[in-house]
Parts: sequence; structure tokens; C-alpha cells
Amino acid sequence: MNPLQLIFLLFLAQVICYVLLDKFNFAKWKYLISALLIIGYIFIIPSRFFPDNPRHEPMCGMPMVAITFVFWFLGCGAVMITHICYLLIKKIITDRQKYGT
Repeated sequence: MNPLQLIFLLFLAQVICYVLLDKFNFAKWKYLISALLIIGYIFIIPSRFFPDNPRHEPMCGMPMVAITFVFWFLGCGAVMITHICYLLIKKIITDRQKYGT
């Protein structure tokens, strides 16, 4: 699995969690889900994709930097954009239902 596939799968998981949390009236927990995903993208997930070094030789760190930046920018950015868009869409839908337009 490459990093973009994982980012997409976590995006789908985030949206499904948000829908379920709204369905069961745990709306405030969406912030916890987004915080956990951001912490995962910053600290946990990038290290899973680093190249192996079985002989423990010195090697260039550029692939590790690139992988880390992909998760930091695309992953954390996707979490924040998804969170903001979901909240805005949910607010628009509830306002339309509330005012009957």
C-alpha cells in the first residue's frame, strides 16, 4: 500500500466516523477523531513507510524526509479540509431543514 492509498482510506474512515458520531449524538467527538488522525499523520504513520536498512549502514535521509512531508502536508491537510467541509455542509443542511428552504 502506498501513502496516497492510506491517506484515502483514512479519509473514508474519517467521514464514516463523522456520520456515525452525528447519528448517535456524539457530535463533539469529531474533534477527537481529527486530533487523533493529525497526531497519527505527524508521529506514527510516516515511520511505517521508511525504507528498510537491514545492515544498518549510513544512508541518505531524503526519502524519509519526502515521505514525512507527504504525510504532514497531504495527510494533515486532508484531515483539516475534510473536517471543515463536513462541518460546513452539515451546518448548511441543518439550516435548510430548520428554516424550510
